[in-house]
Amino acid sequence: MSATPPDEYEKRYMDFGEQIVFREKVVSRAAFRISLVFAFVFGLVGLGLVAIAFAGIMAAFGFAFGGLSILFAVTMGVLGAMFSVFRTMVTTENVLVHFGWVKRKIPFSSIESVRSITLSGFRQGKVSMGLDGVVRTWVGNSVSGRGVELTYREPRGRKHVMTIGS
Repeated sequence: MSATPPDEYEKRYMDFGEQIVFREKVVSRAAFRISLVFAFVFGLVGLGLVAIAFAGIMAAFGFAFGGLSILFAVTMGVLGAMFSVFRTMVTTENVLVHFGWVKRKIPFSSIESVRSITLSGFRQGKVSMGLDGVVRTWVGNSVSGRGVELTYREPRGRKHVMTIGS
């Protein structure tokens, strides 16, 4: 079992009586900083264009592209914050994966198979549904290039394949 007690975030997602067997928290400071730089630059450009529009110079252009630039800046800031932390927790009853808006609590009873895989390409944060109806999700990336592929069924019967870079 894990030597350190669960933090507040972990307690929030764990069921009563569960114990943590494995935990991994990956913080991508570089990705977060890059998203903040994009947000800052596009925010300044957007504010500049809106200021030009208010001055009466190319008003339509300034409002349109200034607004788009500010919207992009806000989007980059929010996405940078959301996707800069990746957590995986294995408890005595569930596998919990949190990456951006992908939050899954997978009971052991719903897992059909687990296998170790070699990750190929950069698919971090991708969610897709194949023609076969299977939902495939890729979360996280690992320096080693290795990952874990979980195949499970949700309570309503839909099959999911989640690839976790860990």
